[in-house]
Amino acid sequence: MVGTVVIARRERSYLVTGSGASRALPDVPSIRICRMVRDAQGQSFGAASADGTGTIVPSMTRLGLHTIATFVWVLVLGLTSLALVPSVVGYRPVLVTSGSMSPSINLGDVVVTAPTDGENLAVGVVVDHNADGGRRIHRVVEATPSGYRTKGDANLTADSEVVSPNKVKGIGALVVPFVGLPGAWLDRGDWLTLLVVVSALIATAWMARPRWAFPDSGAVRCDD
Repeated sequence: MVGTVVIARRERSYLVTGSGASRALPDVPSIRICRMVRDAQGQSFGAASADGTGTIVPSMTRLGLHTIATFVWVLVLGLTSLALVPSVVGYRPVLVTSGSMSPSINLGDVVVTAPTDGENLAVGVVVDHNADGGRRIHRVVEATPSGYRTKGDANLTADSEVVSPNKVKGIGALVVPFVGLPGAWLDRGDWLTLLVVVSALIATAWMARPRWAFPDSGAVRCDD
């Protein structure tokens, strides 16, 4: 690819002396013709072909990969924002590390919970509560005088422990899918999956860069 660029270089004024007189000439621009030269190997897309021009197939492949990588990172950043931003106003993101609430809430989802005093909760709400020395996110299936009976959607029977109102830490307000999967894999010690996904995210971050999709390899060649 060759384009033409005209560069004007201004010279200094100088004096011309003649017979008994001298006069100053104005600045005179010096014109140089320069050409933008881009070889086929360094074009925005494409590899070199036999005649020295770029090929269209690698061009579209690189553009497609760039588009996919950009979409992946928009999705990742959007979901992460949904999970974390509500904490500014007092909500709390809770990572789901089991499948006991499938299919409504799955392993690796993040449940954003709203603060509550635990009183007068309705049957059917999802609660984050203390249970068995840890935390659990299950659904309220019965309200009793001493507290709430809870159950995981995927479980056949209700939990044996009745949850008192003071053990309830929050009620589910929003489910953000997938964003907590790396944390769930880390919790389970699934290092291979974590390594593969992190490597893929690094690769897509590199391909999402505009300079990867549209590299600038032009050189300027000037005629003296």
